[in-house]
Amino acid sequence: FSDEKENLGYLMIVHDLRGAIDYELAKIIPINENLDRSKCYSPFEDFTKEEIKYMIKNCYGYLEGWFEGYLERKYDSFFYKTVGSDLIVYGYKDGKFFDKSFDDQDEYNEFIKLISTSYEVENEGSERVD
Repeated sequence: FSDEKENLGYLMIVHDLRGAIDYELAKIIPINENLDRSKCYSPFEDFTKEEIKYMIKNCYGYLEGWFEGYLERKYDSFFYKTVGSDLIVYGYKDGKFFDKSFDDQDEYNEFIKLISTSYEVENEGSERVD
């Protein structure tokens, strides 16, 4: 990223947070031995909230387009992930991505039992990697 004065080094971290995509933006700053790394500092004023939202939307759109194209051509492996704290299960099965959320713990557990049986049948002889 850059503004009118200088190039600005930033790191965008994209990760799964309890079944949702989360974006973090971190400024890359020069090494400073006096900086207390145990503290959480106020954000830098390099970008407005609107500019940050714009960057995230662009990144999201790019990733969405890339994954759609990639998955249409190359992806066919069954997998599932669970988010126990929110009773969510998501993954890929029978040529489609899925995500399910449950209001009831018993229904959630039953679905996991069902999907894990499918996983074991389809992946007989291979290990599940979490």
